[in-house]
Amino acid sequence: MLVVICCAAVCLQLPYTVLYLLNMDKDSLWPDDRHTPTLRAAIYLAMKVADVFATASYALNFALYCVSGSAFRDGVRRICRRPLRQPQQRALTHDAGVTDRSPYLSRSALGNSGQIRTHLAA
Repeated sequence: MLVVICCAAVCLQLPYTVLYLLNMDKDSLWPDDRHTPTLRAAIYLAMKVADVFATASYALNFALYCVSGSAFRDGVRRICRRPLRQPQQRALTHDAGVTDRSPYLSRSALGNSGQIRTHLAA
């Protein structure tokens, strides 16, 4: 199945690559100025169509990986089913873990006797 994925990527990227190279050397390949506006318009249109195919290769790669690989499918399922974690609200900390909103423990809050003291903002 990896061969199919690679062939699909090459087939969808190749037209854009060829047209890109043609566009870079169009003046040396076609030095005649009679067909220049028509040729430029044709190459531009062909590049835009090929760009759509090249971009579609990314979506096709995802679909092919989903169809072909059970480990990939399981990983996507695990990511999609993971509950969204709420970001923890952290207050701006000042010296030694003392905050404006809530008490925090800090290393300096440990006294010599090993008892924990909390620092509260004034």
